[in-house]
Amino acid sequence: MPDERNPMDESKKKAKKPGREYGRYPNRFIYGFASFLLNIFLKMIFHVKYHVDPRIKDLPRPLIILGTHPSYLDPFMTGCALYPMKINFLAAANFFRNRRLKPFLYLGGIIPKSQFRADPAAIKSMLRVVNRKGALGIFPEGARSIDGTPLPIEESISKFIKKAGGSVIIGTSQGSYLSWPRWSESGYRRGEIHFDLQLLYTKEEVLSLPVEKIQSGIVAALHFDEYLWQEKARIPFRSKAPAKGLHNVLHQCPACKKRWVTDSTKTTLFCTSCGNTAVMDDFGFLHPRDEQSAIYPTTRDWNEWQIQDMAPSVSLDSFFLEEEADLYISEQDTPYQLAGKGSIRLDRAGFTFHGTFLDKTVERTFQLAGILGISSDYGSNFDVVSDRYTYRFLLKKGQKVISFTHALDLLRKDRSVQSYDPVPNL
Repeated sequence: MPDERNPMDESKKKAKKPGREYGRYPNRFIYGFASFLLNIFLKMIFHVKYHVDPRIKDLPRPLIILGTHPSYLDPFMTGCALYPMKINFLAAANFFRNRRLKPFLYLGGIIPKSQFRADPAAIKSMLRVVNRKGALGIFPEGARSIDGTPLPIEESISKFIKKAGGSVIIGTSQGSYLSWPRWSESGYRRGEIHFDLQLLYTKEEVLSLPVEKIQSGIVAALHFDEYLWQEKARIPFRSKAPAKGLHNVLHQCPACKKRWVTDSTKTTLFCTSCGNTAVMDDFGFLHPRDEQSAIYPTTRDWNEWQIQDMAPSVSLDSFFLEEEADLYISEQDTPYQLAGKGSIRLDRAGFTFHGTFLDKTVERTFQLAGILGISSDYGSNFDVVSDRYTYRFLLKKGQKVISFTHALDLLRKDRSVQSYDPVPNL
């Protein structure tokens, strides 16, 4: 008999409880008040400078606003730049697990979306916005940038746009990543951000263009390279601890080639094995501490090297990556609860958890087909979504989170690993 408490046994199916109708028109007071305060905050702290294509104000609805996602700031800048237009943004479902925040997200018209996974409920809410001639805000990368360059964009976004038949606006920024890097343990830093909104496709163009053409245009329009821009801009981004937390992304030493051996101080990234040390300046670039240190000058270059170094081993049939982990579980948008302990392993078959789950010994595999990526908190944990459950793995060695992310990306690029269409039947 299956354990009725055990969501890992999917032979037991429960009827879904009726939920709120997401995709509603945003509450005017909540949206307006938040936009007013955020606009002051963005201009005073981050010195945001906006440029909005004048053609946007005369576009017929619906509108699809797509944006790059270098930092936490991107949806706030988009909303402020287009105010008084009310936008229904897609946001990670994790935010809705905060019981105090959830009512305000709902009133603000925010739509919860499971990251890197097909989410029929989210698609339904998105179409609800389109059908009432609203404005829909999407960040197609699905997560914030790791190193100041874009994450892959799935073709499903272009299929949705073709189905929606609305004009497409592109939001891009320079300085957003350096203002608040995803890996930072010291919060934001003061610099300058240039935010730009441009019309990419009119409704007529969307209806006439093939999906492949729409996709290539979107990928090109959303491409960014923060360090390439900074090489010319040379804008200082002030912080008392600009390098703190960088070891959770740049875990491998270029000198001794060992993995998961780096650590960071306020201004340095160093190898605990051989002493190789990089110093970060106010512009976000890395420099060798001395003549013996071998480093890469940017987070982008260092991260790209780590991926390239991992690729040959991931291509082998014998590849696996494993780490001890505590398992937490959430059903739909409920808070996470500790459910077990064991180890999580990634190989060419998928993710496999071995250990205890609700006081029973289990082994559960999540097949790679259908997993587009993992939602990660670098240095701590990552999530795998299956049906209505989200499984969070809190790793004993948190530095390995970035390696699980990279390994999964490399496996998905391998043609021998099955993939699937994340947005069926559109």
